[in-house]
Amino acid sequence: DDIQLPSQTLTVLAIGEELRELVCRVGEHAARVMPDGARLQITASVEGPEVVVYWRDMGAVDARPPLARFLDSEEHVGYPSARVCEQIASRHGGRIYVGAPSDKANLDLMLRLPLHPELSTLAPRIRPGEF
Repeated sequence: DDIQLPSQTLTVLAIGEELRELVCRVGEHAARVMPDGARLQITASVEGPEVVVYWRDMGAVDARPPLARFLDSEEHVGYPSARVCEQIASRHGGRIYVGAPSDKANLDLMLRLPLHPELSTLAPRIRPGEF
């Protein structure tokens, strides 16, 4: 599947409008740099006290695909948008960065945000649909 979400809601303490802007900017960058017909996979999960969102170019052939270069200042294509995304993530106690999940050699764009403080110990009981 291109979008993989857990059955429980991943609730973070954040300004919804800013998170939507961050997600839109990443999506716009993906549309700009990924080849026609490419598949963008989005996965969200809970890892410890954090919500982690991965954006993965499913057709990437090199270890650092264009999507993963979103934060590179040398890329200039997404650099201003990348700075805004970094600022949004930081304001919400998180970060956006490039990393490789343990099951994948290629690099992904990753966003980590803290779970809502009151809900972090109740993660299995959170309802779907709130990110």
